Amino acid sequence: MGLGPVEWGVVVAHRPYGLEVRLEASGDVGVVDRILVDDNSFHANEEYWPDAGSGGKASDQLEYAAFYSRQLEEAALPVTRVLVDAVCKGECTYWGTVYATDALVEITCGETPPGEEHSDEDLDSRCRAVVRARLPRLYQMLEQATDDRIRSHLITIVYNVEDDTPTRRALLEKLSHRNLEGASELALQWAQDDEQERLDLPGTGRQV
Repeated sequence: MGLGPVEWGVVVAHRPYGLEVRLEASGDVGVVDRILVDDNSFHANEEYWPDAGSGGKASDQLEYAAFYSRQLEEAALPVTRVLVDAVCKGECTYWGTVYATDALVEITCGETPPGEEHSDEDLDSRCRAVVRARLPRLYQMLEQATDDRIRSHLITIVYNVEDDTPTRRALLEKLSHRNLEGASELALQWAQDDEQERLDLPGTGRQV
C-alpha cells in the first residue's frame, strides 16, 4: 500500500471528500480520504469523525485497514499494547476511546487458526493475553461506563478475554439485570449467545 510512518496530527476541518489534517511535526496539511476514515463503513459516516481541533494519528485509519487485512500482522502485539494501555490510563479523548476500544473488540474477536485451538503461541491468543493482563482496570471501566458506544465495546472486550468461566458467567448475569439499551444491549446479547454455544459444544466438558 506504500504506507509511510505514523505521524501525529490535528483535525483541521471536515470536508465532503474527507478529513483535513495538519501534521504536528511539519505543519503540513493533508487529507484523509473519506473512504479511508474507517475500515468499518458504519463508523465511516461523518457523524463519527473526530471533531475539528481534536488530536489523533493522521494515518491511523490507513494503519487500521492494513492491520486487519494482515498486511501488518507483525504489528499486532505492539498495537494491542499501545491501545489497551492508552484506554486503561485514560490517555484518549472521547473519540479516541471510542476508536481504540472498537479496535480492541476486533483484536480480541480474532479467531485462532485451525489446529491451534489449544495453543498459547498463536497471534490471536497472545493479543488477548495482553488485554487480559489489564482486566481489573477494564472491569472497573465497564462498571463506571455511561456512554453506550464505549460500554458496548467494553462488554465485548471483557467477555472475549475473560478465561475464567464462573467469572465470565457471573459478569453476564450481572449485566442482564441492568437496563441496557442500544449497542450495549446488543453486545450483551451477542455475549450471551456465544456463551450458550460454549455450553452446547460437545466434548468440551462445559455442559451444565
